[in-house]
Amino acid sequence: MAVYDLSGIVMIFRETSFLKSEVVLEKQLEPNLAGEELSPKLRMKVKVKKEEDDVLYFKGGNYNEETGVAIVKKRNAYTKRQQIVLYTF
Repeated sequence: MAVYDLSGIVMIFRETSFLKSEVVLEKQLEPNLAGEELSPKLRMKVKVKKEEDDVLYFKGGNYNEETGVAIVKKRNAYTKRQQIVLYTF
């Protein structure tokens, strides 16, 4: 019965950030990219919300035009070790 309880809890909270961890990725890109050029480089949809000095802010991160460094925050449901185990089967 404990298995059913646990699976029920996981099913209820699967749409929330419960059991998810935040991963911060720092990626070096070419400097002076425009907002629409970031989407294919980061492999995600980028819509620039605001621009201050040389920094472009978008949902989930930012991009420094001067240095070319992009910082992206993502929520993953699995840790790296769990992903390796899942992909081996």
